[in-house]
Amino acid sequence: MRNLQTLVIRIRQLYYTVGDYLSLFFFMALVGSFNVLNDALAFKQFMNENGDESVWWCKRKHRICDTLESMFRDGCGVIGLQEASHEHELLHLLKERGIRVEMILDPNTHSKPQTPYSLYISRLANYMVENRIVDPSTTMCQFASNGLETGVSDRLKEPFLGKYKCILQDILNDNKELAAEITGIGYTFTNNEQECIPEVDPKELYVPLDNGLVFLYRTDIVKPLKPVSDVKVFGWTFETQGVAFTVLNAHLKSGESFKDELRRREEIEYLLTIAVKIPKVIILMDSNTSQYYEESFKSDMAFDSSLLVSSCISNYGFKNVLAGCSGFECFKMRDGLCSQVDKRAELMVDPIDKILVRDSTEGEPIHIQPEVFRTLTGEHRAIALDWRNSKEKRQIFKSFAVNRKWGLKMSENDTSGMDQVLQCDTGTVKAVLNNLYPNNHCCSDHPPVMAIVHILN
Repeated sequence: MRNLQTLVIRIRQLYYTVGDYLSLFFFMALVGSFNVLNDALAFKQFMNENGDESVWWCKRKHRICDTLESMFRDGCGVIGLQEASHEHELLHLLKERGIRVEMILDPNTHSKPQTPYSLYISRLANYMVENRIVDPSTTMCQFASNGLETGVSDRLKEPFLGKYKCILQDILNDNKELAAEITGIGYTFTNNEQECIPEVDPKELYVPLDNGLVFLYRTDIVKPLKPVSDVKVFGWTFETQGVAFTVLNAHLKSGESFKDELRRREEIEYLLTIAVKIPKVIILMDSNTSQYYEESFKSDMAFDSSLLVSSCISNYGFKNVLAGCSGFECFKMRDGLCSQVDKRAELMVDPIDKILVRDSTEGEPIHIQPEVFRTLTGEHRAIALDWRNSKEKRQIFKSFAVNRKWGLKMSENDTSGMDQVLQCDTGTVKAVLNNLYPNNHCCSDHPPVMAIVHILN
Protein backbone atom coordinates (compact mmCIF):
# COMPACT_ATOMS: atom_id res chain seq x y z
CA MET A 1 0.00 0.00 0.00
CA ARG A 2 2.84 2.33 0.92
CA ASN A 3 4.59 1.55 -2.38
CA LEU A 4 1.38 2.50 -4.24
CA GLN A 5 1.16 5.84 -2.38
CA THR A 6 4.81 6.51 -3.18
CA LEU A 7 4.13 5.79 -6.85
CA VAL A 8 1.18 8.19 -6.90
CA ILE A 9 3.32 10.92 -5.31
CA ARG A 10 6.10 10.31 -7.83
CA ILE A 11 3.61 10.53 -10.73
CA ARG A 12 2.21 13.80 -9.36
CA GLN A 13 5.72 15.22 -8.98
CA LEU A 14 6.55 14.19 -12.53
CA TYR A 15 3.31 15.72 -13.83
CA TYR A 16 3.99 19.11 -12.23
CA THR A 17 7.67 19.01 -13.18
CA VAL A 18 6.81 18.30 -16.83
CA GLY A 19 4.12 21.01 -16.73
CA ASP A 20 6.59 23.58 -15.44
CA TYR A 21 9.16 22.47 -18.00
CA LEU A 22 6.71 22.64 -20.91
CA SER A 23 5.53 26.09 -19.84
CA LEU A 24 9.01 27.30 -20.76
CA PHE A 25 8.27 26.35 -24.36
CA PHE A 26 4.58 27.13 -24.90
CA PHE A 27 1.49 28.47 -23.16
CA MET A 28 -2.23 28.25 -23.83
CA ALA A 29 -4.56 31.16 -24.52
CA LEU A 30 -8.31 30.78 -24.96
CA VAL A 31 -9.60 33.55 -27.22
CA GLY A 32 -12.88 34.30 -28.96
CA SER A 33 -14.23 36.36 -31.83
CA PHE A 34 -17.82 37.50 -32.28
CA ASN A 35 -19.51 39.75 -34.82
CA VAL A 36 -22.45 40.82 -32.66
CA LEU A 37 -24.38 42.43 -35.57
CA ASN A 38 -24.48 46.19 -35.31
CA ASP A 39 -27.87 47.40 -34.16
CA ALA A 40 -28.13 49.84 -37.06
CA LEU A 41 -27.60 46.98 -39.53
CA ALA A 42 -30.02 44.56 -37.91
CA PHE A 43 -33.32 46.35 -38.15
CA LYS A 44 -35.64 45.35 -41.05
CA GLN A 45 -33.00 43.25 -42.79
CA PHE A 46 -32.96 39.54 -41.97
CA MET A 47 -35.53 36.82 -42.39
CA ASN A 48 -36.13 34.40 -39.54
CA GLU A 49 -38.99 32.40 -38.12
CA ASN A 50 -40.46 35.15 -35.95
CA GLY A 51 -39.57 38.31 -37.85
CA ASP A 52 -37.95 41.53 -36.75
CA GLU A 53 -38.82 41.28 -33.05
CA SER A 54 -35.93 38.80 -32.80
CA VAL A 55 -33.43 41.59 -33.45
CA TRP A 56 -34.93 44.38 -31.35
CA TRP A 57 -32.14 45.60 -29.12
CA CYS A 58 -34.30 45.63 -26.00
CA LYS A 59 -34.48 41.83 -26.32
CA ARG A 60 -31.32 40.92 -28.22
CA LYS A 61 -28.88 42.62 -25.85
CA HIS A 62 -29.65 40.09 -23.11
CA ARG A 63 -29.05 37.16 -25.46
CA ILE A 64 -25.74 38.73 -26.56
CA CYS A 65 -24.76 38.96 -22.89
CA ASP A 66 -25.76 35.32 -22.38
CA THR A 67 -23.39 34.37 -25.20
CA LEU A 68 -20.51 36.54 -24.00
CA GLU A 69 -20.96 35.34 -20.43
CA SER A 70 -20.81 31.72 -21.61
CA MET A 71 -17.60 32.42 -23.56
CA PHE A 72 -15.98 34.09 -20.56
CA ARG A 73 -17.06 31.36 -18.14
CA ASP A 74 -15.61 28.77 -20.55
CA GLY A 75 -12.28 30.48 -19.95
CA CYS A 76 -11.91 33.11 -22.69
CA GLY A 77 -9.35 35.68 -21.69
CA VAL A 78 -9.88 37.98 -24.67
CA ILE A 79 -12.89 38.34 -26.99
CA GLY A 80 -12.70 40.48 -30.11
CA LEU A 81 -16.03 42.00 -31.16
CA GLN A 82 -16.85 43.26 -34.64
CA GLU A 83 -19.84 45.49 -35.45
CA ALA A 84 -20.11 46.35 -31.78
CA SER A 85 -22.84 48.79 -30.84
CA HIS A 86 -24.11 49.80 -27.39
CA GLU A 87 -20.83 48.35 -26.16
CA HIS A 88 -20.88 50.39 -22.95
CA GLU A 89 -24.26 48.95 -22.11
CA LEU A 90 -23.03 45.40 -22.82
CA LEU A 91 -20.04 45.97 -20.54
CA HIS A 92 -22.32 47.25 -17.80
CA LEU A 93 -24.64 44.24 -18.10
CA LEU A 94 -21.72 41.77 -18.02
CA LYS A 95 -20.36 43.38 -14.87
CA GLU A 96 -23.81 43.11 -13.28
CA ARG A 97 -23.58 39.37 -13.91
CA GLY A 98 -20.36 39.15 -11.93
CA ILE A 99 -17.92 38.89 -14.84
CA ARG A 100 -14.62 40.64 -14.12
CA VAL A 101 -14.39 42.30 -17.51
CA GLU A 102 -13.08 45.51 -19.04
CA MET A 103 -13.16 46.95 -22.55
CA ILE A 104 -10.80 48.52 -25.09
CA LEU A 105 -12.28 50.46 -28.03
CA ASP A 106 -10.68 50.84 -31.45
CA PRO A 107 -10.12 54.59 -31.89
CA ASN A 108 -10.56 54.27 -35.66
CA THR A 109 -14.12 52.94 -35.34
CA HIS A 110 -15.17 54.87 -32.25
CA SER A 111 -14.03 58.37 -33.09
CA LYS A 112 -16.14 61.30 -31.88
CA PRO A 113 -18.45 62.75 -32.87
CA GLN A 114 -20.05 59.44 -33.71
CA THR A 115 -21.56 59.37 -37.18
CA PRO A 116 -24.73 57.28 -37.50
CA TYR A 117 -24.99 54.63 -40.15
CA SER A 118 -26.79 56.30 -43.03
CA LEU A 119 -29.42 53.67 -43.77
CA TYR A 120 -30.42 53.76 -40.13
CA ILE A 121 -30.89 57.51 -40.37
CA SER A 122 -33.11 57.13 -43.41
CA ARG A 123 -35.30 54.48 -41.84
CA LEU A 124 -35.94 56.48 -38.72
CA ALA A 125 -36.43 59.70 -40.66
CA ASN A 126 -38.87 57.99 -43.02
CA TYR A 127 -40.82 56.68 -40.05
CA MET A 128 -41.09 60.18 -38.65
CA VAL A 129 -42.23 61.56 -42.00
CA GLU A 130 -44.83 58.85 -42.54
CA ASN A 131 -46.27 59.44 -39.09
CA ARG A 132 -46.23 63.24 -39.56
CA ILE A 133 -43.90 63.71 -36.61
CA VAL A 134 -41.77 66.20 -38.56
CA ASP A 135 -42.45 68.55 -41.44
CA PRO A 136 -41.70 66.73 -44.75
CA SER A 137 -40.09 69.91 -46.08
CA THR A 138 -37.15 69.76 -43.64
CA THR A 139 -33.69 68.97 -44.96
CA MET A 140 -33.73 65.74 -42.99
CA CYS A 141 -36.91 64.50 -44.67
CA GLN A 142 -35.84 65.50 -48.16
CA PHE A 143 -32.63 63.60 -47.58
CA ALA A 144 -34.46 60.55 -46.25
CA SER A 145 -36.98 60.42 -49.09
CA ASN A 146 -34.16 59.92 -51.62
CA GLY A 147 -31.64 58.18 -49.41
CA LEU A 148 -32.58 54.53 -49.68
CA GLU A 149 -32.50 54.51 -53.48
CA THR A 150 -29.47 56.69 -54.12
CA GLY A 151 -26.91 55.49 -51.58
CA VAL A 152 -27.12 57.78 -48.61
CA SER A 153 -23.71 57.00 -47.14
CA ASP A 154 -21.89 59.07 -49.79
CA ARG A 155 -24.16 62.04 -49.13
CA LEU A 156 -23.94 62.12 -45.36
CA LYS A 157 -22.47 65.49 -44.39
CA GLU A 158 -21.85 67.06 -41.00
CA PRO A 159 -24.24 70.04 -41.53
CA PHE A 160 -27.08 67.66 -42.24
CA LEU A 161 -26.09 65.42 -39.35
CA GLY A 162 -26.06 68.36 -36.94
CA LYS A 163 -29.54 69.50 -37.97
CA TYR A 164 -30.82 65.93 -37.85
CA LYS A 165 -29.54 65.37 -34.33
CA CYS A 166 -31.01 68.65 -33.11
CA ILE A 167 -34.41 67.74 -34.51
CA LEU A 168 -34.33 64.32 -32.88
CA GLN A 169 -33.11 65.67 -29.57
CA ASP A 170 -35.95 68.17 -29.42
CA ILE A 171 -38.56 65.61 -30.37
CA LEU A 172 -37.45 62.77 -28.11
CA ASN A 173 -36.56 64.95 -25.12
CA ASP A 174 -39.90 66.76 -25.25
CA ASN A 175 -42.09 63.77 -26.01
CA LYS A 176 -41.33 60.74 -23.85
CA GLU A 177 -44.36 58.87 -25.16
CA LEU A 178 -43.06 59.22 -28.71
CA ALA A 179 -39.60 58.07 -27.62
CA ALA A 180 -41.19 55.01 -26.03
CA GLU A 181 -43.23 54.37 -29.19
CA ILE A 182 -40.16 54.52 -31.43
CA THR A 183 -38.18 52.11 -29.27
CA GLY A 184 -41.28 49.96 -28.80
CA ILE A 185 -41.38 49.08 -32.49
CA GLY A 186 -37.72 48.18 -32.66
CA TYR A 187 -35.88 51.45 -33.26
CA THR A 188 -33.05 51.87 -30.78
CA PHE A 189 -32.77 55.51 -29.93
CA THR A 190 -31.91 55.84 -26.28
CA ASN A 191 -29.55 58.43 -24.87
CA ASN A 192 -26.15 57.94 -23.31
CA GLU A 193 -27.48 58.29 -19.78
CA GLN A 194 -29.59 55.19 -20.33
CA GLU A 195 -26.67 53.39 -21.98
CA CYS A 196 -24.39 53.85 -18.97
CA ILE A 197 -21.84 56.11 -20.70
CA PRO A 198 -20.98 58.71 -18.06
CA GLU A 199 -18.08 60.26 -19.97
CA VAL A 200 -20.41 61.48 -22.74
CA ASP A 201 -23.00 64.25 -22.37
CA PRO A 202 -26.34 62.48 -21.73
CA LYS A 203 -28.07 65.00 -24.01
CA GLU A 204 -26.02 63.69 -26.93
CA LEU A 205 -28.08 60.94 -28.55
CA TYR A 206 -26.30 57.63 -29.01
CA VAL A 207 -26.40 56.12 -32.47
CA PRO A 208 -24.25 53.04 -33.15
CA LEU A 209 -21.56 52.96 -35.80
CA ASP A 210 -21.64 50.30 -38.49
CA ASN A 211 -18.25 48.72 -37.74
CA GLY A 212 -17.12 49.06 -34.14
CA LEU A 213 -14.10 46.96 -33.15
CA VAL A 214 -13.78 46.17 -29.45
CA PHE A 215 -11.75 43.97 -27.12
CA LEU A 216 -13.45 42.60 -24.02
CA TYR A 217 -11.05 40.93 -21.61
CA ARG A 218 -11.26 39.16 -18.26
CA THR A 219 -9.15 41.05 -15.77
CA ASP A 220 -8.56 37.91 -13.68
CA ILE A 221 -7.00 36.11 -16.67
CA VAL A 222 -5.14 38.71 -18.72
CA LYS A 223 -3.63 42.14 -18.24
CA PRO A 224 -3.44 44.65 -21.13
CA LEU A 225 0.06 45.99 -21.68
CA LYS A 226 0.11 48.26 -24.74
CA PRO A 227 -1.54 48.83 -28.13
CA VAL A 228 0.02 47.81 -31.43
CA SER A 229 2.10 50.73 -32.68
CA ASP A 230 0.54 50.92 -36.17
CA VAL A 231 -2.45 53.27 -35.93
CA LYS A 232 -4.23 51.57 -38.85
CA VAL A 233 -4.35 48.24 -37.03
CA PHE A 234 -6.44 47.52 -33.94
CA GLY A 235 -4.40 45.28 -31.70
CA TRP A 236 -3.22 45.00 -28.13
CA THR A 237 -0.55 43.10 -26.28
CA PHE A 238 -1.84 41.22 -23.23
CA GLU A 239 -0.07 39.26 -20.53
CA THR A 240 -1.13 35.94 -19.05
CA GLN A 241 0.81 33.34 -17.07
CA GLY A 242 3.70 35.80 -17.11
CA VAL A 243 3.88 35.68 -20.92
CA ALA A 244 3.02 38.52 -23.32
CA PHE A 245 1.02 37.83 -26.49
CA THR A 246 -0.65 40.10 -29.02
CA VAL A 247 -4.20 39.93 -30.39
CA LEU A 248 -5.31 41.76 -33.55
CA ASN A 249 -8.98 42.39 -34.37
CA ALA A 250 -10.19 43.08 -37.93
CA HIS A 251 -13.30 43.29 -40.09
CA LEU A 252 -12.67 43.02 -43.83
CA LYS A 253 -14.89 44.57 -46.49
CA SER A 254 -17.99 42.69 -47.62
CA GLY A 255 -19.15 41.71 -51.12
CA GLU A 256 -19.37 38.56 -53.22
CA SER A 257 -17.53 39.70 -56.36
CA PHE A 258 -13.89 39.02 -57.17
CA LYS A 259 -13.38 42.79 -57.15
CA ASP A 260 -14.53 42.78 -53.51
CA GLU A 261 -12.07 39.96 -52.80
CA LEU A 262 -9.22 42.07 -54.18
CA ARG A 263 -10.16 44.87 -51.77
CA ARG A 264 -10.10 42.37 -48.91
CA ARG A 265 -6.76 41.09 -50.14
CA GLU A 266 -5.28 44.57 -49.76
CA GLU A 267 -6.64 44.85 -46.22
CA ILE A 268 -5.42 41.43 -45.04
CA GLU A 269 -2.00 41.88 -46.64
CA TYR A 270 -1.43 45.13 -44.77
CA LEU A 271 -2.54 43.44 -41.54
CA LEU A 272 -0.23 40.47 -42.09
CA THR A 273 2.77 42.68 -42.81
CA ILE A 274 2.30 43.96 -39.26
CA ALA A 275 1.53 40.53 -37.77
CA VAL A 276 4.68 38.81 -39.10
CA LYS A 277 6.80 41.23 -37.05
CA ILE A 278 5.07 40.26 -33.79
CA PRO A 279 6.53 37.18 -32.02
CA LYS A 280 3.37 35.75 -30.41
CA VAL A 281 0.30 36.87 -32.30
CA ILE A 282 -3.35 35.82 -32.79
CA ILE A 283 -5.65 37.44 -35.36
CA LEU A 284 -9.43 37.54 -34.78
CA MET A 285 -11.52 38.60 -37.75
CA ASP A 286 -14.70 38.70 -39.73
CA SER A 287 -13.05 38.01 -43.10
CA ASN A 288 -16.25 38.31 -45.17
CA THR A 289 -15.00 35.52 -47.43
CA SER A 290 -14.91 31.72 -47.51
CA GLN A 291 -14.04 28.76 -49.71
CA TYR A 292 -17.56 28.98 -51.16
CA TYR A 293 -16.98 32.56 -52.24
CA GLU A 294 -13.74 31.43 -53.89
CA GLU A 295 -15.57 28.86 -56.01
CA SER A 296 -17.85 31.55 -57.39
CA PHE A 297 -14.88 33.80 -58.25
CA LYS A 298 -13.60 31.27 -60.79
CA SER A 299 -16.14 32.47 -63.36
CA ASP A 300 -14.61 35.96 -63.27
CA MET A 301 -12.30 36.61 -66.23
CA ALA A 302 -9.82 38.37 -63.93
CA PHE A 303 -9.67 35.42 -61.51
CA ASP A 304 -6.24 34.54 -60.18
CA SER A 305 -6.04 32.11 -57.25
CA SER A 306 -2.86 33.77 -56.00
CA LEU A 307 -4.89 36.92 -55.29
CA LEU A 308 -7.34 35.26 -52.90
CA VAL A 309 -7.44 36.18 -49.23
CA SER A 310 -6.73 32.54 -48.32
CA SER A 311 -3.63 32.54 -50.54
CA CYS A 312 -2.37 35.69 -48.89
CA ILE A 313 -2.84 34.15 -45.45
CA SER A 314 -0.86 31.05 -46.49
CA ASN A 315 1.88 33.09 -48.17
CA TYR A 316 2.55 34.94 -44.94
CA GLY A 317 2.82 31.70 -42.98
CA PHE A 318 -0.53 31.81 -41.20
CA LYS A 319 -3.50 29.43 -40.98
CA ASN A 320 -7.09 29.47 -39.80
CA VAL A 321 -7.55 27.40 -36.63
CA LEU A 322 -11.25 26.91 -37.48
CA ALA A 323 -10.69 25.59 -41.01
CA GLY A 324 -12.63 22.43 -41.80
CA CYS A 325 -14.76 22.55 -38.64
CA SER A 326 -18.55 22.57 -38.84
CA GLY A 327 -20.86 24.83 -36.89
CA PHE A 328 -19.03 28.10 -37.56
CA GLU A 329 -21.07 29.18 -40.60
CA CYS A 330 -23.14 32.33 -40.91
CA PHE A 331 -26.61 31.16 -41.94
CA LYS A 332 -28.61 34.14 -43.09
CA MET A 333 -30.71 35.63 -45.86
CA ARG A 334 -32.17 39.10 -46.21
CA ASP A 335 -35.78 39.39 -47.24
CA GLY A 336 -37.09 39.99 -50.75
CA LEU A 337 -37.84 43.65 -50.00
CA CYS A 338 -34.54 44.51 -48.30
CA SER A 339 -33.30 48.10 -48.70
CA GLN A 340 -29.85 46.73 -49.65
CA VAL A 341 -31.01 45.71 -53.11
CA ASP A 342 -27.84 43.85 -54.13
CA LYS A 343 -28.13 41.64 -51.01
CA ARG A 344 -31.79 40.70 -51.36
CA ALA A 345 -32.45 37.00 -50.79
CA GLU A 346 -28.78 35.95 -51.05
CA LEU A 347 -28.62 32.64 -49.18
CA MET A 348 -25.45 32.48 -47.11
CA VAL A 349 -24.03 29.44 -45.30
CA ASP A 350 -20.41 30.55 -45.02
CA PRO A 351 -17.65 30.18 -42.40
CA ILE A 352 -16.31 33.73 -42.71
CA ASP A 353 -15.17 34.27 -39.11
CA LYS A 354 -11.55 33.26 -38.59
CA ILE A 355 -8.91 32.87 -35.89
CA LEU A 356 -5.48 33.06 -37.52
CA VAL A 357 -2.22 31.82 -36.03
CA ARG A 358 1.22 31.01 -37.43
CA ASP A 359 1.65 27.70 -39.21
CA SER A 360 3.92 26.58 -36.34
CA THR A 361 1.18 27.26 -33.77
CA GLU A 362 -1.41 24.68 -32.79
CA GLY A 363 -5.00 25.50 -31.96
CA GLU A 364 -8.20 23.69 -31.03
CA PRO A 365 -11.62 25.10 -31.99
CA ILE A 366 -14.16 25.37 -29.16
CA HIS A 367 -17.90 25.38 -29.88
CA ILE A 368 -20.28 27.66 -28.03
CA GLN A 369 -22.86 26.10 -25.71
CA PRO A 370 -26.05 25.41 -27.76
CA GLU A 371 -28.22 26.79 -24.95
CA VAL A 372 -26.92 30.30 -25.66
CA PHE A 373 -26.42 30.09 -29.45
CA ARG A 374 -28.14 27.31 -31.38
CA THR A 375 -26.12 26.83 -34.57
CA LEU A 376 -27.34 24.97 -37.65
CA THR A 377 -26.44 21.29 -37.38
CA GLY A 378 -27.15 17.84 -38.76
CA GLU A 379 -29.39 17.25 -41.76
CA HIS A 380 -30.57 20.85 -41.96
CA ARG A 381 -26.96 22.07 -42.22
CA ALA A 382 -26.20 19.55 -44.98
CA ILE A 383 -29.28 20.61 -46.96
CA ALA A 384 -28.50 24.31 -46.53
CA LEU A 385 -24.91 23.81 -47.72
CA ASP A 386 -26.17 21.96 -50.80
CA TRP A 387 -28.45 24.91 -51.65
CA ARG A 388 -25.68 27.42 -50.97
CA ASN A 389 -23.14 25.72 -53.22
CA SER A 390 -25.46 25.25 -56.19
CA LYS A 391 -25.61 28.35 -58.38
CA GLU A 392 -28.94 27.22 -59.79
CA LYS A 393 -30.56 26.48 -56.43
CA ARG A 394 -29.31 29.73 -54.96
CA GLN A 395 -30.91 31.61 -57.84
CA ILE A 396 -34.18 29.74 -57.23
CA PHE A 397 -34.27 31.15 -53.70
CA LYS A 398 -33.58 34.64 -54.93
CA SER A 399 -36.30 34.45 -57.59
CA PHE A 400 -38.94 33.08 -55.22
CA ALA A 401 -38.14 35.58 -52.46
CA VAL A 402 -38.08 38.65 -54.70
CA ASN A 403 -41.03 37.72 -56.92
CA ARG A 404 -43.21 36.66 -54.00
CA LYS A 405 -42.07 39.63 -51.92
CA TRP A 406 -40.95 37.57 -48.97
CA GLY A 407 -41.02 39.55 -45.75
CA LEU A 408 -39.02 39.28 -42.55
CA LYS A 409 -41.19 36.59 -40.92
CA MET A 410 -40.18 33.35 -42.65
CA SER A 411 -43.01 31.37 -41.09
CA GLU A 412 -45.50 33.49 -43.09
CA ASN A 413 -43.68 33.51 -46.45
CA ASP A 414 -45.10 31.56 -49.39
CA THR A 415 -42.79 28.62 -50.18
CA SER A 416 -45.37 26.56 -52.09
CA GLY A 417 -43.78 24.69 -54.97
CA MET A 418 -40.20 25.21 -53.79
CA ASP A 419 -39.79 21.75 -52.27
CA GLN A 420 -40.68 20.19 -55.62
CA VAL A 421 -38.39 22.50 -57.60
CA LEU A 422 -35.49 21.77 -55.24
CA GLN A 423 -36.35 18.06 -55.15
CA CYS A 424 -36.71 17.73 -51.40
CA ASP A 425 -39.40 16.46 -49.05
CA THR A 426 -42.51 18.56 -48.52
CA GLY A 427 -41.97 21.19 -45.86
CA THR A 428 -38.17 21.02 -46.00
CA VAL A 429 -37.62 24.57 -47.31
CA LYS A 430 -39.73 26.17 -44.59
CA ALA A 431 -38.25 23.94 -41.86
CA VAL A 432 -34.65 24.77 -42.79
CA LEU A 433 -35.18 28.49 -43.37
CA ASN A 434 -36.98 28.88 -40.05
CA ASN A 435 -33.48 28.47 -38.54
CA LEU A 436 -32.04 31.52 -40.31
CA TYR A 437 -29.90 33.78 -38.08
CA PRO A 438 -30.48 35.95 -36.16
CA ASN A 439 -33.44 34.49 -34.31
CA ASN A 440 -34.72 33.91 -30.79
CA HIS A 441 -31.96 31.34 -30.21
CA CYS A 442 -29.16 33.10 -32.10
CA CYS A 443 -28.46 36.72 -31.17
CA SER A 444 -26.45 37.57 -34.30
CA ASP A 445 -26.13 36.62 -37.96
CA HIS A 446 -22.63 35.33 -37.06
CA PRO A 447 -21.93 32.51 -34.61
CA PRO A 448 -19.34 33.23 -31.92
CA VAL A 449 -16.05 31.37 -32.45
CA MET A 450 -13.44 30.31 -29.89
CA ALA A 451 -10.14 28.45 -29.86
CA ILE A 452 -7.45 27.31 -27.46
CA VAL A 453 -4.17 28.45 -28.95
CA HIS A 454 -0.86 26.80 -27.95
CA ILE A 455 1.69 29.50 -28.56
CA LEU A 456 5.38 28.71 -28.71
CA ASN A 457 7.10 30.67 -25.95
